[in-house]
Amino acid sequence: PFVFGIGEKYEIDIACDLKSKMEVYQLMYRLYNNPEVGYATEDSSQMWYSLFNALADTTTIVVRDVLSKKLVATLTMVFDSVLGLPFEESYPEQMAMLRSKNRRCAEIISLGFEDTVRGSNEILIQLFRQAYLVARCIYFASDFLIKIKPIHALFYERNLLFEVIGEEVTCAKINNKPMILYRLNLEKAQAEAQNAIDKNIKLNNLELYKSFVKDQHCKELVGALQKKACCSEMTRSDLEYLFMQEKKIFQNANPDILFKIARMYKDEDARSFLQKTAKLFHENYLLA
Repeated sequence: PFVFGIGEKYEIDIACDLKSKMEVYQLMYRLYNNPEVGYATEDSSQMWYSLFNALADTTTIVVRDVLSKKLVATLTMVFDSVLGLPFEESYPEQMAMLRSKNRRCAEIISLGFEDTVRGSNEILIQLFRQAYLVARCIYFASDFLIKIKPIHALFYERNLLFEVIGEEVTCAKINNKPMILYRLNLEKAQAEAQNAIDKNIKLNNLELYKSFVKDQHCKELVGALQKKACCSEMTRSDLEYLFMQEKKIFQNANPDILFKIARMYKDEDARSFLQKTAKLFHENYLLA
């Protein structure tokens, strides 16, 4: 993990094991099940995740307190695939438009902080730094997409250069709460940041991406992230536990989608398990 903050208080890493991922799902459930937020309904698993988390390239970034190892913040990226993207249900026209232009999109989901965490702005910057490098240098994404509360819109516009591309809608997955779709054109942000670097121009809203662009040229940093990302896909036992035992997600999924997800996996055991699971539930799915 990489350390940062005053006194190197925090470490940031990619979640590669079941324990880390479950900590993330539990944190997001606590945050979303808070009565003041009201996104999540009661769930016996007390975890917040979906079929998108079973995709082989879904990447979860975690920030921990160095001393206690407590999870304090997280961000998950989902890349466009056979499942589409989570926002697509609410914004089908926008996704169709992006695909028509051959954009390779990544949606940021499950972005959250422990209520007691300090230095959240710096943590957010580090989360986006890692997300940017993974998206651009490993999965060659062209755009970030995110659904946000209307109250947070100004922050994303001013500080992170996101632009609104969808009107406010109510989202069924989060108990019909209002959301707005925002997009960050990573290629545009990179080009503008590189131009500012070349011409030694100081622009406050580009300083963040100038540092990210410089990071892209650090082979050691990108190489370490790539190794972590390649090790983050779930194992057979992870898939069985999360998606069949804790939640009946595979039982309710389209078997054709499970076959396609299986092809994304490098691990032969996980791939075989997904294929067998798809065959097992194929007849039940047709009857349903």
